[in-house]
Order: sequence, then C-alpha cells, then structure tokens
Amino acid sequence: MGRNSDFITLMYTSWKAVPLKVKKRIWKYINSKFILPKEGKGWVMTGVREAWKGYKTRIKGKHFERYNNIEDMLKNRPLDIPEVQFQKLIAYWSIPSVKALSRLNSENRKKQQHQHRMGPISFARVRNEMREMNENKEDPSQVDVFVATRTGRKGKELDSGTQAVIDKLKSHQEAGDTSEKAFTAVFGKEQPGRVRCYGRTITKTSLQKEREIAKIKQQHAETISLMKTELHETKDRVQSLEDLVKLLLQQSSLGTNIDEALSLLRAKESTHDINSKQCSNGNDRPSSSTRDPK
Repeated sequence: MGRNSDFITLMYTSWKAVPLKVKKRIWKYINSKFILPKEGKGWVMTGVREAWKGYKTRIKGKHFERYNNIEDMLKNRPLDIPEVQFQKLIAYWSIPSVKALSRLNSENRKKQQHQHRMGPISFARVRNEMREMNENKEDPSQVDVFVATRTGRKGKELDSGTQAVIDKLKSHQEAGDTSEKAFTAVFGKEQPGRVRCYGRTITKTSLQKEREIAKIKQQHAETISLMKTELHETKDRVQSLEDLVKLLLQQSSLGTNIDEALSLLRAKESTHDINSKQCSNGNDRPSSSTRDPK
C-alpha cells in the first residue's frame, strides 16, 4: 500500500502531511481485503507509513543522490513515478534546507547505538513469545526484552557497548532495583509518543490503559471464582435443608420422635463436614474408622 501511487504518492513531504481522507481510503481498502479489528488500525497504518517512508528513501538514494545533474536523474527516473511528479521531487530534494536536514538525520542514524538484531520481527511478536514461555504468563520487562532483542537468535558476539549496557542493567537488578528502575537508571525517562522495547504503536498512555484493563480482567476473574465458591456452598446448604425435610418426613411416618430425627441429621452433617475438609486439603482417603479391616 505504501508503494502504490494509486493510493498515496511520494509528493507529500512527510506522513503528517498526508491528508486524512487519503489515510481513511487506505484503511477502508485494507478492511475490504482483510477482517481486522478497530484496535489494529494503529498497527496497520504504522506499517503503511513505514513502507511509504522506506520506499521514498530508496527512490531518493537510487534515482536522486546517485546522479549529479537533473538530466541524468530524469533519464534514470523510476518508471512507476510519472515524470512530472519526479521533477517536483527533485526540486524539493534540491532545496538547501531540505538537503541539510537530510544530512543531519543521516548522521544521527549513524550515531544510534545498541540496535536490535530481530530483523523484520516485531517487538510485539517477541514480547508475546516471551510471555508464552513464562511459567506465569506474565509480561516480560523492558530489561528482558532489551537483552533478548540485542542478543539475537544466532548467538553472535555482542559489541562492547551493548554488552556494557547489559552488564549495567544486571548490576542494578542485583543491587535490588526493580526492572523498571534499572531500565530508567541506564536509559533515562521515556520520551512522549513511545515506550522503548514495546514497539512503534505503544505509548505511555496506551500502555497504562492496557495495564488497567489487565487489572480489571484479573479482578473480574477473582470475583467469578469467589461467586462460584459461594454458589457451591449455597447448594450444599440447600441440600442439607432438603435432607432435613426428607428425614423429618421419613421419621414422622415411622413414628420416630422429632428430637431423635434431628440428632440423626446433625450426626450426618458432622460426617459431611469432616469429609469436605479432608477433600479441601487434598486428602480423599477414607478415615481409619471407615476402612475395611485387613
């Protein structure tokens, strides 16, 4: 989608400059091809954005920066971009301030350290795999994800800078810091608009919302469990009352005294309570008084 000029051209200076109606049209088309929940819109559109930006970068490197004059650029222009559009791109890329910003961005990218080794595998997928491997199915910490994504899956040796950072993280944890505190101590506070080691679409706000939802789900599960326990106890009490009525009716028809009938019922309930306690303690073996003699 990001490379399809029928939906979006390269004429926009940035993704923010792309009109909202264009983005809506892209989302509508994708929904006509796939069944997607609304919650996945951010992730999908981020993918389209990155594809569009990557395509634009490759076109610039292969058809603009490689040549020194406009004639050669036009002669070797990409066939899927109309000449009129490519001329406008050349004019924009040739603006001194734009060229200066491009050089600055290139230099900043070269300064990036501790890059992950997961290739096209998303952080969301990495986190999900780590969560499934966790015995308690808990979310991995930022420290866990950082180490996993920088170590990679091929066992390649780490560069000294990345290894030093991992050692610092472990040192903070061994000193008693939580994973969150250790990560903040080494890398600093999170910047607005993103949360490191969570992926592109996760922000501090969305992460907090996810945690609140998870907490509510846990509370709901605990409430359901408690209600089931109470329901089971209520059923036991109702059963006891039914047994009482049956016993009273039975003994009454036989001419037995009511007090004697109640004594029999209490003895029965006492035996039932003992058996229930034994079952709740994981002991379902009969007591010595009820075992068959050997």
